[in-house]
Amino acid sequence: MSYEQIRKDRVLVNSLPKSGTHLLAKAIQIFGYHEYFTSDNYVNNTPKFLGSYEIRRILKNQNIIDSKQDESEFLNIGIIFPTLVPKSKLKYWLECLAKSQYINGHIPYNPQVNKVLTDLNYHHVCIIRDPRAVTVSRLNFIFNSESAKDILPQGIPLKADLEPMSTTERINFLLEGGYAEKADLKIYSFAHIYRSILAWNQDPNCLLVRFEDLIGEQGGGNNQKQVENLMNLADHLKISWNKEIARQTKNVYDPKTRTFRVGNIHSWKTALESADLARLTEYCEPLCREAGYEV
Repeated sequence: MSYEQIRKDRVLVNSLPKSGTHLLAKAIQIFGYHEYFTSDNYVNNTPKFLGSYEIRRILKNQNIIDSKQDESEFLNIGIIFPTLVPKSKLKYWLECLAKSQYINGHIPYNPQVNKVLTDLNYHHVCIIRDPRAVTVSRLNFIFNSESAKDILPQGIPLKADLEPMSTTERINFLLEGGYAEKADLKIYSFAHIYRSILAWNQDPNCLLVRFEDLIGEQGGGNNQKQVENLMNLADHLKISWNKEIARQTKNVYDPKTRTFRVGNIHSWKTALESADLARLTEYCEPLCREAGYEV
C-alpha cells in the first residue's frame, strides 16, 4: 500500500538497464505515484517504457525509423544503440501520462531531453549501480528475460547474437560493443553506455541515486542509508516526509517485481569464473572511480 495522495505532477524514473529501475519505481510508488502503462489511461502504441528496444518497436510500428526528415528535429535517446526520436514524438509520449503517474526509461544524458521534461513539469530521478554488477545482471537478463514479457514481448534481440558465444566472448561483446549481425544493431561500448547515464549528475533537475544506497539491508545494504535516500527523494519531489511514508519504506525492496533476479549488492562477485571476473574488474575500474565505487 503506497502513500495515497493524488500528486499533481509526473515522474521519469530513469536508469541504466539492470541498475535497479524497479527498485527506484517502488520507491516512487510509496509517494503516491502510479505506473503509466499498467493504468487505465495507457495510450495504445505509445512506449510502455522509454528504452532502446521498446522505442525501436514503437517507431517501427509507426514507420518512423527510416524517416528522411530533418535530423535536427530528432533526439538520440538510445542508451544501448542509436535511437533517433522526433522531439515532437517524445513530447507527445510524455504528455500522455496523467498527473501522479511515472514512466520508466533508459535515456542517456541530453540537455534537450531535460528541456522537454522541464517544459512538461516532470520530476526526473535516475539510479546507477556498480558497473560490474550491472554487466553481470545484464548478461543474465538477456538469457532469462521471460519475466519481462509484458514489456518486452519480442524478447531481447541481442540474444541470438550472443547465444553461440562462450561466456568470455559474451562479456567481451557487452563491454566492447560492436555490430550485432542478427539483431542488425550497432551496440555501444559499456563505457559509453555507463558514462551516458552517469552524466545526468551534472543536471541540477535530476536526482541521481545509487542502487546500493536504496536497497536496504534485505539486499545487502544499509537501512539508514535507504531512509536517507528516500528522504532526499521526497525533498526532490517536493513531498513532506511523514510517519505514513516512513512506514512504507519496507515495501521498497520487492522480489516480486518483474525483471528481479537476485537483488543483492554483492552477488556479482561470485557469478563468474575467475578469469572473466578479472577481465570485468579491469575494464570497469575507471568507471568505478568515476562513479565513486571502490575498486
